[in-house]
Amino acid sequence: MKRVTKRLLIISGVVAGTLVCLLALGVGLYVYVTQPLQDGVPLGGGAVTAVVTDHFGPVAIAAYLFELGDGTVGLVDTGQDREAGAIRTALKRLGKTDLDLHVILLTHAHDDHAGGTAAFPSAEVYAIEPDSGFIRQRRQQAGVAAVMTKAVKDGDQLDLHGTHIEVYSLPGHTKGSAAFLVHGVLFLGDAAQGMRNGTLGPNNVLSEDAAGNDRALKILAERLKSRSPDIHHIPFGHSGPLLGLDPLLKWANLWQMKDSMRQANESSKL
Repeated sequence: MKRVTKRLLIISGVVAGTLVCLLALGVGLYVYVTQPLQDGVPLGGGAVTAVVTDHFGPVAIAAYLFELGDGTVGLVDTGQDREAGAIRTALKRLGKTDLDLHVILLTHAHDDHAGGTAAFPSAEVYAIEPDSGFIRQRRQQAGVAAVMTKAVKDGDQLDLHGTHIEVYSLPGHTKGSAAFLVHGVLFLGDAAQGMRNGTLGPNNVLSEDAAGNDRALKILAERLKSRSPDIHHIPFGHSGPLLGLDPLLKWANLWQMKDSMRQANESSKL
């Protein structure tokens, strides 16, 4: 019995060590191949500012401040810091305080993107169901019930404090993942990442539904194709931004070609 127990412990240790090594390798590879995310980078002609809120090891976690038409400020994602320290510092650099933050758009409910919502109790928080329900529950558990999370849906056109905001459903990474278009900047959250060679890479490893994530990105590309000149940047949750809409359009064309080949191969086997 002791011998069996010892062998099980050794095997468990080897498996755990292997998993840790693979995770470290994956994280290192991700950082090496993706665009670096830099704090304070302006996007959308200066109307949007990138904020590095925290890190998972070497992987940065992003939020984005954006101007509202009445002189106040909006935010895309909040990081995982319950005190939102990096965001408060970024607000101060812009000559603002947390009281100037009136709108929060959440790309999805994962804690590294929604964990800091309770730090801004006066802000209205917008998200797509079912993720909006998770976020609402988190705010209530934190004792923040003054402003309820507002559920939005695909195709909504919002006019918030003098700023036009478009909402797109992007299910795949989570069921309620969303994309937002503000000031010519298309926020994709964790649906994809920007690669160092300027291409877009879908998040197929850490998504609840990788195939659904691909389909959602393809549909989004089709919907926005005619508006390509109006879209200046695509930022992400954990990598630096890409220029223009072309990276998404090129990825969608390549995905369509591969999908057509796959369907043709399946038909030939029948």
